This record gives sequence, structure tokens and C-alpha cells, in this order.
Amino acid sequence: MKKIFAVMVTVFLAVVFTVPAYAVPESPPHVITITNTDSSVMHTYEAYRIFEGNLDTTDNILSNIKWSDGIVSGDFLAELKGMSEFSSCNSARDVAKVLASFENDSSVLDAFATITGKHLDTVAGTSTESSSPYKINVTGDGYYFIKDKNDTVTAQGETYSKYILNVVHDVTIEAKDDHLVPEKNIIENDIPVSTNAVSVGDEITFSVKIDIPKMNGYKAYTFIMNDTLSKGLEYKAVKSVSVGGKTLAENTDYTLSSVKNADGTTSLTITFINFIQYKTISGKVEVKYTAVLDTDAVIGGNGNPNTVNFTYSNNPSSTATGNGGDTGITPDSETVTYTTSINILKVDGQDNTKLLRGAKFRIEGEKLNTVITTGTKFEKAPYTAKDNETADEDIYYLLDDGTYTTNAPEPVPAESYVLVHFTTITPTGENVDFTGTTDNSGKTNFQGLNSGTYTITEIEAPDGYNLLDNPISFGIKWDYEKGFSVADSEQSGVTYNEAEKTFSITIENNSGSVLPYTGGIGTVIFKVIGGIFIAGAAVVLVSVVVSGRKKNT
Repeated sequence: MKKIFAVMVTVFLAVVFTVPAYAVPESPPHVITITNTDSSVMHTYEAYRIFEGNLDTTDNILSNIKWSDGIVSGDFLAELKGMSEFSSCNSARDVAKVLASFENDSSVLDAFATITGKHLDTVAGTSTESSSPYKINVTGDGYYFIKDKNDTVTAQGETYSKYILNVVHDVTIEAKDDHLVPEKNIIENDIPVSTNAVSVGDEITFSVKIDIPKMNGYKAYTFIMNDTLSKGLEYKAVKSVSVGGKTLAENTDYTLSSVKNADGTTSLTITFINFIQYKTISGKVEVKYTAVLDTDAVIGGNGNPNTVNFTYSNNPSSTATGNGGDTGITPDSETVTYTTSINILKVDGQDNTKLLRGAKFRIEGEKLNTVITTGTKFEKAPYTAKDNETADEDIYYLLDDGTYTTNAPEPVPAESYVLVHFTTITPTGENVDFTGTTDNSGKTNFQGLNSGTYTITEIEAPDGYNLLDNPISFGIKWDYEKGFSVADSEQSGVTYNEAEKTFSITIENNSGSVLPYTGGIGTVIFKVIGGIFIAGAAVVLVSVVVSGRKKNT
């Protein structure tokens, strides 16, 4: 197997036969070029010369080896002696002789690099490029240690490169780092999508995927999925967790935590146990779980997002064990679930500015689940709001024309009222009647709708108005890229509000007819006159009786 110092077998001979008084020629300049497998990851690299000497570029042999200014040699050698391989070393030449026996990328070489990283001194050169390839200009032959500059790997998903050791002339090196980006999707009909539309009450399946990280050089590896469900998404259950196609077991391979936060969101956390065990496996980490769009869902608007990121180890040179060590956070990946509504405005057919209350509608459709309706009503004060109700603080008074005002008339009426806002939630079940009644502003709505075909039927008309002759049918379309739209733009006057992502319709009612009648007023007059005569006769009769009594007296 190739050795990092395969050609340095002759170093030992150079050490034995080199005359100490040998004059070291002037050190030439070199360029260290570092390439990255992921050019989108930005690094700032530093080079430190650990050994210096004379390099035979033909055979890549470094001779006349001694400590250089890139290392605090005393402290470094003292700690290095703690490794059994270096316990008898007392000089740079001794250390180089032992290194010559190491295999490239071996665990012993990783341990050597970790100790080296603790005792660095003078920087020989720093890269200045903003993307790969990176170049470091250095002066002098030698054995160089190359690392990311401290606190420069800050972007989400980045990792520090593994420490690099190399004999330097003009050399190109491939850095070993990682760039982790999760991919979150909603699974619909076995197809992954980033957005979807459902009815309130529907169950949604989410999939989270991310590449298994490169863990060469790590002694331990932290790996945690952090998922945040918005207020309208109720977490149900994890369906599966796998690494490289291998299904994992809860509490054996990972732990699960689901916490409802004060703001209504839910934090779902999956912490992988001893993740370093998957170091030799390639492929994906995948988590599938389900949630339900509940009655706290945002209707239309920005929808109901679900966001995920991962906490991961990002420094292969960390000495921590277990789930410790330096960590980073990947970029977020987000899905959005939408649901919509149909908003109804009820008006007089002859005067559309006249808003009609008390019209009751029923909605039917192929994808109805839980339906939410909202409205307002006046209740006598004082009034205690019930569940799904809120009452305004203002006091209203009922006028003779049937309207309400906050200005107290004279005299002040004995009764006062409050305006109550209510929400009615009708869950799925047999013989469920999804109905809504227009409020004082002529409005009602049906919220929590998916794409599909719907029918609205008026089942009670406002007082004095006729029922609609026919139901109103309309369709809602959903496209993963374009969103909602009206299925047929000519249908029944239904329109779509792109900004609010909701649908609307204005429905007219015509008043009933005032029918004519016959008979005039003659009969009434005769009845009134007859009554007067009867009353007059009674008065005369009483007067005669009273008068007769007086005479007899």
C-alpha cells in the first residue's frame, strides 16, 4: 500500500549519513493548490511548516530534517511521546523516521495530525480565493500542515476539512470536507412534492432525506434532525427511520422527542445514537412521518410551512467522544401545505349595496373533511363568550329600523348588545351537515377546502326573500407550481384572490312579491259605523235609566 512517506525510506539513510555542517541552500518558493469536491463551499486555508529540510523533487525525498517555525516543537514532542509509536523520539529526525512507516490516511496519522493541530505557531501562508481551487504561497521545502483558519467555516452545511499533511514543492491536494443539505418533501401518490393542498383534517406524509455524511477522521459524530411543524400541523407519528436503506429502531438506534411550543408550533427531534457506526455506509438518511392539518391551519395566505435542518459534527479533528465535538447546522429545507376557503357575500338582487343576513347555505363536495365557518352575531349584554367565540368590548344599541349603533339614543334603551365573532368547526362524520349562515354584514364562508368540485345550496333565505332556484356548482384546481385557481372561469361567478389564496362569490336574493287583494274598505267602514251606533245606543240607554231613578227619588 502506498505510504505517505513511501519515498522517505531513504530519509533514515539521509539522517545517518548527512554531515551536520552541511550548508542548507536557500529555500525556494512553492505554491500549494487545494481543490475541493464541492466548489460551492468556501474555505480559508492556512499552511504551517512543521519540518524543514532539502527536497529532492525527483524522488520527493526530504533530507536534513529539523523543526521549523510552524510548530512549538518542545510542547509538541512532549505530547507526541504519549503515542507509543513516538515514545522514543527526541528530535525532528526521529519523528520523521517513524512517520515514514505510516500508511496514508491511517488512524495513527490522523492522531498525529490532531496533536500537531494543538501546537501550531507561525503561519507560512494563507489562501485568499473565495472558491476552489485555493492557493497558498509558501517559501521553503518541508513537511506542511494545512488546515481551515479558525472560525471561518460558518456557512450552513459546511464542514471543516480534515487536517492535511504533505511534503511540499509545487503540489496540488484535494481537501476532504463535506457539504450537507437536507431535502424535505411531501409524499402524494408516491410522488415527492414541495407544496400540496389538502382539506382541514387530512393526514399528510412527510419525507426528509440527507446524504450520509463523510465521517473519515471522526472519532464520534453528532447527527440530529430538527423539524418544526407550524401551528396548523399536528404531529401524529414517525413511520420509519433508515440509514443507507437499513431500518432503525427507536430507543436503540435513535431517540424521538415531540414538544408543543408556546407559540403553537411543534418541535420534532430525532437524535441518532452512535451515528459513527454508519461511517462505512453510503447512501441516504431518510425519515418519514405523518401530521394532520388541524383547525389552527392558516387558510390561504402563506400556508402552513414545515421546516427541517440537521445538527451535525463539522470538524474531523475534534477530540470529543460520544455525541460531542464541534457542530454546525445545515440549511433549512421547507414544505408548505395550503388549504383554502369560499367566501360568500349575500346581497339584495335589486340593490347590491343592501347586505342580507340570515341566509343559510349548505356545501357538499368530494374532498370535504373538517369544515370551518366564521361569522358575527349580536348578543344581549352582558355576554360570556363560549368556546370558539370572542366578544368585542363596544356596547351596541338596537334601533327601530333593526340596525345597531354604538351611539346611545335618547332615551337610552334598557337593553344593550355586544358583537360576537364565532367560529364553527364541523368534523368529519356520518350525516355531517356543513352549513353556514350569513351574518350582519351579509357574509359567511366555508374554510379548510382542498381542490375538488363543490356545490352550494341555499336552504334558508333571509326574511322576505325567495330561495335560490338552483344550487351553485364550482371547482377548485391545484397545481404544485402554480397553486390554486378556479376550475372553470365561467362558473357561477366564483373568483380567485391570488394574494389571499381564497375564493369568493356574491349571491343575489330577490324579495318576495306583495300580492294584491279585493273587497275595498266598504265592509270595514260599515263595521266601524255599526260599532259607533251600538256604542251610542248604550250611552242613551244608560242616560235614560239614570234620569228615571232621579225622578222617582
